[in-house]
Amino acid sequence: MISNITKISEGICIELTGDVTFDALIQHFQQIVDSSEFEKEMGILWDATRVSEFNLTSQDMDKMGDYLKDHYTQRGGGKSAWLLNDTIHLGMAQMFTEINEKSLPILVRAFHERSTAIKWLKS
Repeated sequence: MISNITKISEGICIELTGDVTFDALIQHFQQIVDSSEFEKEMGILWDATRVSEFNLTSQDMDKMGDYLKDHYTQRGGGKSAWLLNDTIHLGMAQMFTEINEKSLPILVRAFHERSTAIKWLKS
């Protein structure tokens, strides 16, 4: 699912491919925060433009919000930007951020364009 992790000036970019599931996202999140590249509160750009399918239910989205709240000490604050090229997935991501915006310990936004996502991470 993760094809590449690169350091960018705003933090790190995680390129995702293939099918995305809740369990895989949690597993990879843990690998990321445990890696030497990760710094608390750094910006994360989740590049999902090459994902073939998101296998996430609304219950998975709720569990993701709970997971992020429960693991705040590992992640710290910061921002996560999701880069998506599919309108349906972009809408789902925006719905997730709106529902969880006040309760999440991090700022999360979804974007169609990489330059807009990077600009937001810098702000």
